[in-house]
Amino acid sequence: MTHRIAMSRRDIFTAMAALGVGSLGPATLGTRPAWAQDSGGEPERGLGEIARNAGRFYGCAVQASYLAKEPDFADAVVREAGVLVPEWELKWGAVEPQRGHFNFAPAEAILAFAEQNGMTMRGHTLVWHRNIPAWAKSALEAQDRSLMGIHIKQVMNHFPTVQDWDVVNEVLDPGSTRPDKLRDSPFLTALGPRYIAQAFRYARGVAPQARLVYNDYGVEYELPTHKTKRDAMLRLLESLKREGAPIDAVGIQSHLVTRSGVTFDPASYSAFLKEIAGFGLKIIITELDVQDTDLPADDSMRDRVLADAIQRYVEAALAEPAVAGILTWGLSDRHTWIDTDPTARRSDGLPSRSLPLDADLQRKPIWHALAEAF
Repeated sequence: MTHRIAMSRRDIFTAMAALGVGSLGPATLGTRPAWAQDSGGEPERGLGEIARNAGRFYGCAVQASYLAKEPDFADAVVREAGVLVPEWELKWGAVEPQRGHFNFAPAEAILAFAEQNGMTMRGHTLVWHRNIPAWAKSALEAQDRSLMGIHIKQVMNHFPTVQDWDVVNEVLDPGSTRPDKLRDSPFLTALGPRYIAQAFRYARGVAPQARLVYNDYGVEYELPTHKTKRDAMLRLLESLKREGAPIDAVGIQSHLVTRSGVTFDPASYSAFLKEIAGFGLKIIITELDVQDTDLPADDSMRDRVLADAIQRYVEAALAEPAVAGILTWGLSDRHTWIDTDPTARRSDGLPSRSLPLDADLQRKPIWHALAEAF
């Protein structure tokens, strides 16, 4: 069901200003961004091809069940994506819920789908403080120092054709009392702060040619917590490089918001990306989407604000040559974590419009904003 209210362009931008989101994208009344121009018909090329022609890549997170049970969704994925990311199928609790009892079938299904359709699959994720099965958490609490390495080797060896891995995920916490801002986790408690470098060494031992990535969130905006995390991430990367850890890239999740008082500064963000690149690392935008929690119900109003936010952010990111590609955390509004998370979903119960395609798999202004940015 759609909820549409007749609104003039001036009404739209007035509402944007009232919400404090005018700073998120081009909002001058005299111009329209390129994605909003009449194009005389839908382009045939998908985002994957558009990105590839620009020397980057585009992909999305998927679940195996969606690909198996929804042929129209699977067709849209083939049309639009060049890279797939298992949304949960490679997390520890999914692949080894009981010690020594593995369930690789869902991730294998995604990999097979990708390979059959000329796509690649990324590995997400090996070392993460969440989704640790109870048996593994107990083993870490008992100071089992071999467990992390065994897990990395078992999973990566099972997927030798996967050459792009989120090895370590979300180890920084801006609220930590530690000077290095490392998150209090079972891995830190059991193994100490050098476990991060060691995880990359284990991964390199299995896959000498793979791209090994550190992935995290919460660095996009001019918020105190985001600035703290930026500084902590740069210190972490400096430490890893000094230790000789075989890290190749940084993943920035990029779960964007349109809340009042949250400011995106392209110049500040570009400078941060340039510092990451200065370590000789590539950058991947790994989990892009945008929440519309505080926006009015009108679909066209929401679509314009969200597309503006995406386009301004992505253009700032792609201005850095080290940014290799962009992955959205989902492809269609039919399937998004935002609608199931109490902290992110809309209070009025309306579905989010956070991704490039709507629930009917039609391209939205976010799609056009990404295409224009590429």
